[in-house]
Amino acid sequence: MTGGTQSSTGDGSIPMPPARTTGPVADLHCKMRVATWNVMSLSGTGYQKALVCELARLNISIAGITEARLPGSDCCRVDSALMLHSGGDQHTNGVALLARPPFDKALTSWKRISDRLLLARFVHKHGHLSVIVAYAPTEPSGTDDKDLFYNQLSAVIQTISPHDSVTILGDFNAVSGIHDNGCNVVGPFGSGSPNDNSDRLVSYCSMHDLTITGSWFRRLNIHRHTWISHDGVTKKEVDHILTRSRDKSLFLSSEHVVAPKLRLTPTTSLLSRKCASRPTNQESSRAQQGSSIQHVSCRSLLSSCGIT
Repeated sequence: MTGGTQSSTGDGSIPMPPARTTGPVADLHCKMRVATWNVMSLSGTGYQKALVCELARLNISIAGITEARLPGSDCCRVDSALMLHSGGDQHTNGVALLARPPFDKALTSWKRISDRLLLARFVHKHGHLSVIVAYAPTEPSGTDDKDLFYNQLSAVIQTISPHDSVTILGDFNAVSGIHDNGCNVVGPFGSGSPNDNSDRLVSYCSMHDLTITGSWFRRLNIHRHTWISHDGVTKKEVDHILTRSRDKSLFLSSEHVVAPKLRLTPTTSLLSRKCASRPTNQESSRAQQGSSIQHVSCRSLLSSCGIT
């Protein structure tokens, strides 16, 4: 990791502190939103601050960011939010997680897996919430790259306590498709024509008893599509939020900001206090920059979900 606290094993993980620091409890009586967003870059000047402002405007508590393009890995503060990022040696790929109050003080551990995967764990009044941020290879990518990604993703989820609530936020470069084969992975409102990436995503979910939350809610296409090709015609829903099938009922709605509302009570952790004191030199998102495939509003580019 670059400039962050490292574990003694040097594997990029920050272990949970031996004892949680007692402090004021942030009580969430209302809704909480989680989201996933491919921003194409967080490495430009002002990008990170712009992203935090947009998340605050949309009232997003936890956001999984893909294509962050930030090299190395670190835990730092960006205005009111806590940012974790995991990247490689170059300004390619990269994932990040931003936690806004009260979850910025509820982080107990996090781990860099690769430049496509990051794992974080938060404490709340009734237990723990484990969040994975994932950025899958594109459809034309080689089989070896796809196999490596899903093998690592499978290994990560197997390390999570069965008692934790699990949310996977990411750009899977895959549509859900409209068929389920009775495995409860895809709901009645899946979309798109399946390809190899779709088959891999559905197989992974089936293997680990996960479901694609957005497929359980009816939405207009303008609120569903998160990727638009350069021709301006081809549109797909490739960003998804996954959760354990047992927790599907926690997700109440899927609007154009599909927002899970989670009734949790985060508590202050020692780890979050350490990260809070560290500044960042790079700042916020593509929310303010134009792109040939971003001719839709920030809201329609966000894929999020609500938990109660």
